[in-house]
Amino acid sequence: MRLLSDAQVDRWVHRWWRLVLLGLCLMLVCVVVPRGWGLGLFTGFELMSFGVLAVRARNWRSERGLWMYGLFLTLSLGSCWLYFEYLSFCNLFLPGGKRGPIQFKWSQVRFLIDSILALAVLSMTVKFSLSCAIKNWQWTRGRKIYGCGLRAGESVRLKNDLVYGFGSSDTTLAAGTLWHVLQGRPDAPDAVILVDSDGVQLAWVDDLTIYNQFELVG
Repeated sequence: MRLLSDAQVDRWVHRWWRLVLLGLCLMLVCVVVPRGWGLGLFTGFELMSFGVLAVRARNWRSERGLWMYGLFLTLSLGSCWLYFEYLSFCNLFLPGGKRGPIQFKWSQVRFLIDSILALAVLSMTVKFSLSCAIKNWQWTRGRKIYGCGLRAGESVRLKNDLVYGFGSSDTTLAAGTLWHVLQGRPDAPDAVILVDSDGVQLAWVDDLTIYNQFELVG
């Protein structure tokens, strides 16, 4: 399974409230509409679980041990989902505990659609959790401490607009954007290496002048 990139992890973290809201709406639909017509109970549950995991993982670059939380949440929520799926399956397809001829009614079709969608969301949640776990361990294991006091894995915010040269052109970096401190590069031993959520990197001299342009946020 291919892991998510840093930018993809950040995008899901930023969208946590959308996941929770969509999941809540799907679950409310199942309550509001007449019984037997609602669709999306399991999917809504998985979306809300994904959103909770995403917002909890917002400090995946700097918070040590976060990978254990992601693993625990994935296993516990996944187990609950599988248990309720099993109960629903027995109720719909094995009435009375005896296997009989399957007659595809709307309740069974609805269950199958919801289960497939929930499984897709769960697989994405597992992929996100695994990506965060591995990346969190990589970022927080033996973090480098720079001469200016910053540590690899911490985040800084740009105070003012900054014109920075990337290659042969200059780019204006907007004030307020978040940058994450990397471990460093062998070709720039005296520089603090920063990266934004889009994967753009910049190097800054490793001294206290960095605080003239950036402020530590965590």
